[in-house]
Amino acid sequence: MRVRCGLRLSVAVMAVMLASAAPSAAQVAWEAPVMVAPAAPEGLALFLADAAPGSGLGVLASYRERRDAFTVGYRAFVGEGGGGDLAVAGGVTLSGPLSHSIDEADLEVAWWGGVGAGAGTDLLVSIPVGLVVGWTGEGDGVLFA
Repeated sequence: MRVRCGLRLSVAVMAVMLASAAPSAAQVAWEAPVMVAPAAPEGLALFLADAAPGSGLGVLASYRERRDAFTVGYRAFVGEGGGGDLAVAGGVTLSGPLSHSIDEADLEVAWWGGVGAGAGTDLLVSIPVGLVVGWTGEGDGVLFA
């Protein structure tokens, strides 16, 4: 009886969460695309971005710097959000290595997490976390990462 009640409660909670979820078409997600990799370069980078769920182009600025055992990244976006309105987004990411080239394999694993917000007509706050698996190789003088 206890298991059945727990299952009913879980299904009811999920149904309420799905029914009450507001559409997020009016703001952009600050962490997409992630652009965090084990071999991601440090410094300033500027990108022309078509941020989803926006409806037009914008500019994404990203700055990454190494601090001891982890890397700090800052990012900001300004562009067209859902419905053609101005949208802004920004956030901070932390990332660090979990493994480097295990047993002569060039695969590397890194952790990352962050906090940020996107604002258009509405406000979207997110705290993403994840793992990134990457490969770094060199061929004919070209570095792939």
